[in-house]
Amino acid sequence: MKLVHKTLITTIIATLLLGIFWSSCMKSLLSVFTAVTVSTAPVINAEPDVFMSFDFQNGELERGFDDWYYSDKGEDPCDVYAGETRSKLCGPNNSKAYLYYNSYNNDHMGWLRYGYIEGSKEISVNGSALKLQTTGGAYRVSDENVEFRGIETRSKSDLPPNLMSNDLFEDDEAPNYLGNMSIYIKGNDSYSRFPALQGKNRFSVWILLPTDHFELEKFSSAHQSSTSNRVSWYPFIGRSTGGHYYHRSANVPMGGWTKIQFDAHPTHHNGGSNNQYSAFSAGGYEYPGDSVSYFNNIATMALVVRGAKAQSKFSEFYLDEFTTDYVEYQNEETINNIGIGYSPQTQQFDISFEDKYRCLECAGLYEVKYSFSPITNANYDNAHTPEYTVNFSRSKSNTEGLIHKPNKGYNLLWAAIDIKEEHKAQLTPYKNIYFAVKDLSTRENITPQAIDSELVNVPGLGEIKRVDLIKSINYKIIPVYFPLEVSTKRLDELVTGQHFEQQLEAFGGEKPYVFNAISVPQGLTLSPSGKLQGTPLFAGSQSLQFQVTDALGEVTTRTINAEVLEPESFNVENCSVVADFKNSYEESIIYDDRFDSIFKDKYTGFTEFGTTIKIGSNKNYDHQGISGSGFTLYPNDQVRMVWKNVSSETISFSPRVSFTDNNRVSANSEAGWNTASTIEVKPGESAISELTLDETVTSTFININVNYANNKSLVLDKIQLVEAANTSGSICTRYFSETEQVNLLVVDFKDSWSGSVTPMAEFSNIIKDKYTGIIGEGSATVIGSNGSYNYQGVTGVGKELVAGDEIQITWASVHNEDVTFSPRLSLNDVDRYSRAETLWYELEPINVLANNTATSVFTITEENAGLITSINVNNNLDMRGAVLLDKIELITANPTFGFLPNKDLNLVLGDVVNTVIKTNNTELLNFVTTYSTLPSGVMLDADGKLTGEALEIGEYPVTFIAESILGDITQQNILVKVSESEEVLYEQCRTLVDFNDGEFGWASLADDVLEIESDRYTGFHLNGMTTIIGTNKNYNYQSIKGDIGINQGESTLRTVWFNDSQ
Repeated sequence: MKLVHKTLITTIIATLLLGIFWSSCMKSLLSVFTAVTVSTAPVINAEPDVFMSFDFQNGELERGFDDWYYSDKGEDPCDVYAGETRSKLCGPNNSKAYLYYNSYNNDHMGWLRYGYIEGSKEISVNGSALKLQTTGGAYRVSDENVEFRGIETRSKSDLPPNLMSNDLFEDDEAPNYLGNMSIYIKGNDSYSRFPALQGKNRFSVWILLPTDHFELEKFSSAHQSSTSNRVSWYPFIGRSTGGHYYHRSANVPMGGWTKIQFDAHPTHHNGGSNNQYSAFSAGGYEYPGDSVSYFNNIATMALVVRGAKAQSKFSEFYLDEFTTDYVEYQNEETINNIGIGYSPQTQQFDISFEDKYRCLECAGLYEVKYSFSPITNANYDNAHTPEYTVNFSRSKSNTEGLIHKPNKGYNLLWAAIDIKEEHKAQLTPYKNIYFAVKDLSTRENITPQAIDSELVNVPGLGEIKRVDLIKSINYKIIPVYFPLEVSTKRLDELVTGQHFEQQLEAFGGEKPYVFNAISVPQGLTLSPSGKLQGTPLFAGSQSLQFQVTDALGEVTTRTINAEVLEPESFNVENCSVVADFKNSYEESIIYDDRFDSIFKDKYTGFTEFGTTIKIGSNKNYDHQGISGSGFTLYPNDQVRMVWKNVSSETISFSPRVSFTDNNRVSANSEAGWNTASTIEVKPGESAISELTLDETVTSTFININVNYANNKSLVLDKIQLVEAANTSGSICTRYFSETEQVNLLVVDFKDSWSGSVTPMAEFSNIIKDKYTGIIGEGSATVIGSNGSYNYQGVTGVGKELVAGDEIQITWASVHNEDVTFSPRLSLNDVDRYSRAETLWYELEPINVLANNTATSVFTITEENAGLITSINVNNNLDMRGAVLLDKIELITANPTFGFLPNKDLNLVLGDVVNTVIKTNNTELLNFVTTYSTLPSGVMLDADGKLTGEALEIGEYPVTFIAESILGDITQQNILVKVSESEEVLYEQCRTLVDFNDGEFGWASLADDVLEIESDRYTGFHLNGMTTIIGTNKNYNYQSIKGDIGINQGESTLRTVWFNDSQ
């Protein structure tokens, strides 16, 4: 039973209602609706009261929860408006909760979103939750064209039988759906009140937002003018048929649950905001300064999930644990509607709240702190300042916990919060963390409402201004587990002969994920991290099938069908280039006689690739075009625009074209401008937007506007025209971007052969001529001066090289004069240069300046592409020691990364551990880690090196994970076994010889060892053999001879050394 403090009870009816509260405790307090007057005195509970629990029996919607039951379409037992057309929840006394389906379908009143309600047992805060499933709705095809797409549902029973499982939902459309998801909660009639709100001033909800189509990095002032409203609460005061207030949250999808705590302070009314600075007090117009009366008189409420607008056709939102509470002595005026979200992956929080004032001078500054115990006005200063606070305006991010209002004309504030590193270990499941915000704003340029400065007598602290009080919220870490699934629904465009690269995505389960290919289109490879890349070889219908395994061993399989196209399939007939924009008016080219000049906006300028916005970033302050004597275009003719993206981010936009306005787009009217097709352009690539005419156009100019805010990011390269009247036979071909390549070090010759670096496992062995040696830090001819008696290079298991890959050779001169020579290269000869022309390629003559460096380049062609197991270089220089081969590099668009075959590790208890888990290319290695338990005393560093001392016997299955600098992730399972020394020797080793001190012979000499031989400078010392005369490392050897049986490739020779030095 909850602890209830004494309060003034003014009527017997109110007492009876409180009795109902006590007896129903953990049930929904919506179970009684009444229109009678009740006490306005607050009820202060130790814990919030449950308003709606959504604890469906066994998680099944149809079985209801508490005193609520499910009603499908076709019936209307609780008098919902148009109730027979939708599913709903019905409660006692004719209460109801249902989705609202908007039929206005315009930007002002809203758009239709299809969807239905469902129960969720697997994903919830407590017990089960209510799931809102979207299935389509109004879809914006272009500015002028809206269609209705998806599956029209108002109940789960509307779904076709084959789509009852979410796994079968396919959705490859852009997130252009326009409608919200709104759930309305009402009593019996328009004037009913909510008993659970009586005497309260807090209404809290938990919501889990989908993370699709959201990037935290782009939620900033650099990408949008203000924070966006994602969840709103609409309370109707007095009656449900009147106006309603707005309470809003900007919390973003962090991957975990978001808790939003709405209070009695609205920031807008649908009838308008008539106060100065559009500022409301707590309690709204009806009850200014009286939060409790505001809550007491809520007749209907709606929870509006505005985030559904930014999502795809099929998206899921989860709602749970609606609660009410009364909180005293907090800032109810300038800090309102606070929400907290959490990312389980990064352990980062986000916070949203609204301030009070909106105007051009209405700046705001706030401070946030956190603690693992409740924060009050008394202990606020002792709470923790975040390690880092990420502001919406990233330039104002800081380490002081300060949140700056990003837009003075809007109420919403947002920030991401990184708590201190030493506190993150406390973020365990169901742990409570508390946040509090304090207003630091000066508001020198406006006149705040007098209520802000009213004094509140806070017990133990005395009188404090309302504006100086804190606003707090507590948040519980709720584990979120989604079933493992593949997020990628389709492959990007595949074209033969063109480099392809796409990151496949998975969702749910537990990271990291490992991707394994079952079948891939020919020419492509799939890395363990899910990067699909390569060059498609054949056109036609092909499929990709792969498995994804998460860290818990869960596996899911996906097949994606794709069409591989030929480059020629993009050719457009009856098409010609009419203008090619370059670095200036003079350098730009007009090919069509109907046009003779170029015009542009003063904020638009030329670059080497074409025209772009060069001053500011206003999308309307841009236009460029061509003009001339005149032209006529007919229906189905096209204007094609070639755009290049020179930024570092993918951009989606819809350019505009005008034949009647040769100036910039008006801020007040877009009349005369036509929106072309939407295109998505990746960094460094080009794409074509098309405007297809539906009527005849006669004009003297073509004017183009980018219609996307940017600065020197989107460049208009060319204008093309497709005309039925064009009988010249001209064709416009598709532009394909150049492949991005990576430099890989193959070998770097140092001051010795053994000290030279070969980071690629595919080429791990150095080869050389006997007349070739090391000079300084490089390889050169050291005996004689015959240019053919020189070679140096590498061999190994080899690597697949494709046409366009390059082998780059760096030469270093140690001569005091310039040297010119023509080196040679072989990909299959591991010996001296042979005159067989098929084995060696002569490279272009190269001139190396005195004491300088130069490079030779060999390009792989279709003829020599394939598995290359050796790279051998001959300097072909008849000089001794004049020019050194410094290093060989591979420039490729298909770098490979992964673990080498590493055997299971057998460690001896108490012995020092010093071994490396090897990857195939240390040049690409970013780090090696593991989430598994290593033997006690053994440590793993980022380079994959295991060190320490094994302290506990046992077998340890360890999954090692490596990530490359390119983002590829790979893993390898290795069994690490720690044994007693005798156990290792007994199970795996036989001793060939155990050297003693020479006086008593040798211990454990094997039967097949007949004799021991050693250098004359080598002798016995202590219990072994060592150099006993001088220190020359080469004047030492000790060997055993006999008929010794060793299985090649299956045996390891172990030598045990003792360090007798200090």
